[in-house]
Amino acid sequence: MSDFAIGQRWLSETEIELGLGIVTGISGRQVSLLFPANGEERAYAAQQAPLTRHSLDLDEEAQHADGWSFTVRKVDEQSGVLVYHGEKDGQPVQVPETQLHFQVQLSSPLNRLLAGQFDRVSHFNLRQQASASMRDWLEHPARGLLGARIELLPHQIYIGHTVGGRAFPRVLLADEVGLGKTIEAGLIMQSQLLNAQAQRVLVRVPDPLLHQWMIELRRRFNLMFTIVDQSFCEAAAESEENPFNQVQLALCPASLLEQDKHVAAAQEAGWDLVVVDEAHQLTAPQRSVVQQLSHEAGLLLLTATPDQGGADSHFEQLHLLDPDRFHSLEAFVAEQEKYQQVADQAADLDENSEALNELLDEHGTGRVLMRNTRANITGFPQRRYQFYPLTSGDDDGLQRKVEWLHNLARSHSNDKILVIMQTQADVEEVAALLRIHYGRHSALFHEGMSLLERDRSAAFFADDEDGAQLLLSSEIGGEGRNFQFARHLVMLDLPTHPDKLEQRIGRLDRIGQLQAFDIHLAASPESREARLARWYDEGMQAFTQPNATGHRLMQQLGDDLETALAADTATFDAFISRTANEVAAIRSHLAAGRDRLLELNSCRMQPAQALCQAIEESEHRTELASFMFAFWDQFGVQVEDKDDQRLIIKPGQNFAANGLPGLDEEGSVVTFDRVTALRYDDAQFLTWEHPQVLTALDLVICDNHGSACVGILKNKALPAGHWFIEMHVRASLPQAPALGLEKLYPCAPVRLLLDSQGRNLNQKITADTLNKQLHFVNKKSAAQMIKALRKPLQAVVKQTLPEAESVLQQQCADAAARRLQGLENEIERLQHLQTRNPSIRDEEIEALQLQQASWKKAFAAPQISIDSIRVIVNAGTEGG
Repeated sequence: MSDFAIGQRWLSETEIELGLGIVTGISGRQVSLLFPANGEERAYAAQQAPLTRHSLDLDEEAQHADGWSFTVRKVDEQSGVLVYHGEKDGQPVQVPETQLHFQVQLSSPLNRLLAGQFDRVSHFNLRQQASASMRDWLEHPARGLLGARIELLPHQIYIGHTVGGRAFPRVLLADEVGLGKTIEAGLIMQSQLLNAQAQRVLVRVPDPLLHQWMIELRRRFNLMFTIVDQSFCEAAAESEENPFNQVQLALCPASLLEQDKHVAAAQEAGWDLVVVDEAHQLTAPQRSVVQQLSHEAGLLLLTATPDQGGADSHFEQLHLLDPDRFHSLEAFVAEQEKYQQVADQAADLDENSEALNELLDEHGTGRVLMRNTRANITGFPQRRYQFYPLTSGDDDGLQRKVEWLHNLARSHSNDKILVIMQTQADVEEVAALLRIHYGRHSALFHEGMSLLERDRSAAFFADDEDGAQLLLSSEIGGEGRNFQFARHLVMLDLPTHPDKLEQRIGRLDRIGQLQAFDIHLAASPESREARLARWYDEGMQAFTQPNATGHRLMQQLGDDLETALAADTATFDAFISRTANEVAAIRSHLAAGRDRLLELNSCRMQPAQALCQAIEESEHRTELASFMFAFWDQFGVQVEDKDDQRLIIKPGQNFAANGLPGLDEEGSVVTFDRVTALRYDDAQFLTWEHPQVLTALDLVICDNHGSACVGILKNKALPAGHWFIEMHVRASLPQAPALGLEKLYPCAPVRLLLDSQGRNLNQKITADTLNKQLHFVNKKSAAQMIKALRKPLQAVVKQTLPEAESVLQQQCADAAARRLQGLENEIERLQHLQTRNPSIRDEEIEALQLQQASWKKAFAAPQISIDSIRVIVNAGTEGG
């Protein structure tokens, strides 16, 4: 057969999207092709045309130009044109290649290889690396919790794992102030979303906390919630659309859900998980709205500790979670008294004993209530407080305080100092005074700045080399930012509520903080501010001890505080004594009311620490950095060092990954180090669960990147021209994504390394060994090799593929059996437990049974296909 003949079908190696072309003319050294896909014609130099001959093999499925399919049984050639004899619906057909459909399926690695669509060896290796990394992530014991930009605190990780792993969880999160209820809720949401247990989430928060929640969810968990407020709803109304149907993750101010039309719209949209902050403030009508929105969904209620709202409020929250279980306040109170006796038994048992496990399973509200207290959580730093009396004759003028602040900073020149005051105006005035009088430039942090501006200011403060020593913050500095690298907290004024004071101190008094820190306050000894400081210090030790009494104390004494601050010395001293007595009584009441059973159930330390350790171990490995650097290189992302732990990434000239999350045109700062991410708010924390990393894995695995490759081997021990095929055959579950199963890998792909005789050398030669010996081959040489090896390649693949399919089918069956047995064990455990603990809901068991049925269906029909294929040809010598 001549190289070209009228009517032959060829593929363009450089424009594969053109589909099959047909030879329409041959003139001298030029050949012309028509591509029916778009009607375009191309003329090529016959000797150097970037074209690959398209031919079908025996038993291959093909498509006629009229749209029907047939199976090839015999191939003839007539004047250089192939004629296919085949079967269509059991009937014989004859199809000249001129009548083939112009669309050709080149998604399979073998078809890409035969059509000349080759990738570099490095692309093939990246694909295998991505495949292995995806499987490791899918099997990680803390999957869904790896990506949070948080300190690894066992009680938070435990709640995120325990509650996040449930089907439609309905739980009250009631940790004491400062232990991180918002973080726990974020971990649960992140786990549910990443593991496909939830897709639509509604978060209802008090209006003043709306943007704080948005920032926290975005910065800490990469959860991009949309604020659905009045303006959003008005914009949606113009198109007559339900605003809640336009988003998957909705953050909603509480006031919006006071309006019937918006409640109806939210209910109509349907949710998998509903989250309610400050649940102890819900009125009866508001609880009714929450009940409507979460009727068939999971529900998380974030609340103050139960003792703050009283038994009635606590019961109403539990009733909202499970009205069948908690139907009577009297019965609930009686039950709690009984459980207190069980809690006393639990205190005498070893934390890891089987007897304690049984108690925790069978008693209490542990499945619907999570409550950690500072009494059972360790790791808080020591607080040290110092009051600085301004000299006689001075007032509390701001300029005098600024002078004192400047001198304090000079005396601690090597330390970072966080300065908090009430308003933005104060922050800006202090900054100006420091700059004008002392030449000191400070970082600012207030509500008048954008989120990006605040991030940059926080990063400027965190920078050890060129950063600011002082961060001047308004009250917004208590919004949950992490400034614990600072060792000094200065207050240029004082709030009048103990909870506000505790929130300020909480910026540095963080669990996991290993070093003591100092709290500084300066005022004239006779001023109102000095008296307020005395009340805080002597009345409740609020500067030096965690203060969980503030809410109840203000209920009892709040009305008298301003009068006492303005009274004579004796009256004020008496008020301080009264405060100290009230605080002691409240703390005694809290200590007596500790439910040890509940505390143990809210954080089982052994499994919690194991989860934290598993996360830490994964972060100490280098696979993620190795994968991302290779990905950035292959997809045209420029990378430069910012410092030892931070990188700057931005799109390069050959950028080929549009829509890559977390990549800005101007450049983005990223880090693989958790400590660095916690210190620098502007640095994205890259983990296997960061949206950019998951997108990178998806781009590599789910596309054709690296699926077909040709490499050169230079081995003197083998004859020149000796060749091998390396194939990776995978099983996928088409129904898996909606079920939360492994999207592509219910089990590991099967690797085959075959020689020209079809012998499998997989056990003798590892992929790593092979990679070290392979060399680049240009596309033209690779095309010539594939053209020469086309027939034997197809024969070897056809001969060996059934064996790999059989192995994978068995592995899929084994994986299915393990998964389904694990589900069956959990269903049986809950059914047995339900007979002794009414906290086990029927809906929870039914959800597992439904999941079991879905898994059975998905596992019953795995798809087996070639994931990637590489042809290796030996050149014989190093100079070959």
